[in-house]
Order: sequence, then C-alpha cells, then structure tokens
Amino acid sequence: MTSKRLLASAGAVLLAATGLTIGVDQSASAATCYGGAETFKKAEGAKYVPGSGWYKTTSRCNDINIKVAREGMSRGRNVRVCFENGGCQSAYKLATVNEWTVIATNVKDGTTFRFQFETAPSAAGAWAA
Repeated sequence: MTSKRLLASAGAVLLAATGLTIGVDQSASAATCYGGAETFKKAEGAKYVPGSGWYKTTSRCNDINIKVAREGMSRGRNVRVCFENGGCQSAYKLATVNEWTVIATNVKDGTTFRFQFETAPSAAGAWAA
C-alpha cells in the first residue's frame, strides 16, 4: 500500500471514530437531560404550567423541552415559554403527543420559566430543562 493510501485510510478511520464519538455524546446528553424530567398536569381552563410559581432550568439540559401525553389529543398542543424576567416567546410551538419537543433553545442554567398553553383543555406530561 502506498503511503498516500495508508494515510487516507488512517484518516477515514479517524473520521469514522470521531463521528461515532459525537453520536454517543449527543445520545448521552439527551439521556441525562430527559432522565431528570419532571411531570406536570394542567387543569382545564388554566393557561400556565405551573399555575403559580416557576420552574428552573438546570445544568442537565441546554434547552427547555416538553412531552405532552395523549389524553384525547391526536395532534398535540401549542406551547410557548414565558420567562420570569423577560416575557413570553413570540410564537407557540406544536408539542407533538408522546414526543420530546424543544420549546426554547440555549437557555442559561438557573433561568426561571413556565409554559403557556394556547388552548384551555387539560393536559399532562413531562418537562426537562
């Protein structure tokens, strides 16, 4: 094997190994983030979760995530994040039933927030931040 081919082969192996490591790190981060998830329940007619007080982001997640449980919904719920010291996001995002949905990205640790639902029906699920 020529030195160029040997070098190219070594580079390909290194690139493949690096790609594999990146994939493992992302999976590990998601497992750590969602592993610390907490449950929520929204009462019929309530707009915010929690109804009083605030949730707080942690070092486990870079984002604010929500997972809405099925409870008679086929599509999901429109949700946005409101921050204690900064108002609400300008748009709602569709939180698909039984799937983790990122509602706010790159949020600092220790940020206080709550979820605002666009519609009145009750809801339940989990959140991770």
